[in-house]
Amino acid sequence: MTDGAPLSDLEAALPAGRRLDRFAEAFVDRLNPILVREIRQAVHGKGFLLTAGLALLATVLIGLFAATSGSALGRGATVFVGTMEVLLPIVLFIVPLQAFLSTRNEVTRGTVEHLLLSRLTPGQIVRGKVAAATVFFVVYTAIFSPLLALTFLLRGVDVPTIAYALVLALLAGIAASSLAVACGALSRWPSVFRVLPLVVLVGLLLPLTWGAMAFVASFLFDITREIVRGNFWEFASATVLPAVGTILLCGLVGTAALSHPYENRSTGFREVGS
Repeated sequence: MTDGAPLSDLEAALPAGRRLDRFAEAFVDRLNPILVREIRQAVHGKGFLLTAGLALLATVLIGLFAATSGSALGRGATVFVGTMEVLLPIVLFIVPLQAFLSTRNEVTRGTVEHLLLSRLTPGQIVRGKVAAATVFFVVYTAIFSPLLALTFLLRGVDVPTIAYALVLALLAGIAASSLAVACGALSRWPSVFRVLPLVVLVGLLLPLTWGAMAFVASFLFDITREIVRGNFWEFASATVLPAVGTILLCGLVGTAALSHPYENRSTGFREVGS
């Protein structure tokens, strides 16, 4: 009887485990298929591992700098600026460039036509790729989260400032990824003009990344100043609305570019009216 007790316990635990597996499978099935595929391909690729390894190395170096730079009081702002200067190139240039290359490969190789033969729509394809870039932002932010927590403990940066800076970085990263997906979708042109979207994308992302890295310290000061003055919401609207507008515009451009020129665009209204 004592030998059978562990077996009975195991048999009793099996249904709960199976229910958890079924719940996980149902949750994955409800996700955007492009999102799931992009994450799986990126995780198994060398680029993600290399970028994640360099990010971990950067966290160690910045942490060592914070520990050996003398008095810790008031060094939170310095550590925060250094952390953002490493995080911003990843989310504003590397992740969007990966999204562009993925979209361009699908367009040039004819994979998009096969995807459109399924129940996927051009909008779902664009949203899936942008959502994958958002997941990567969360992953890289999680890598730098110990340093972000350290900035608060070292004083000099408060929690609302850190939260707003991360939200703004997220919106900027989504806007850059939306632009990259739109440029990748426009790469279905002939080979003579195929390099043009890449030139436009790099020409826009490089100044954006450099400007964000160069002015992150002054931007941090502006956030703190506007919070003290009580003009935070005016400042937030002036910085958030352009990013949201860019996301919506690039999403529409990418959806229109991925739409097949001869697909049926009739709506339910037209079908009822006819």
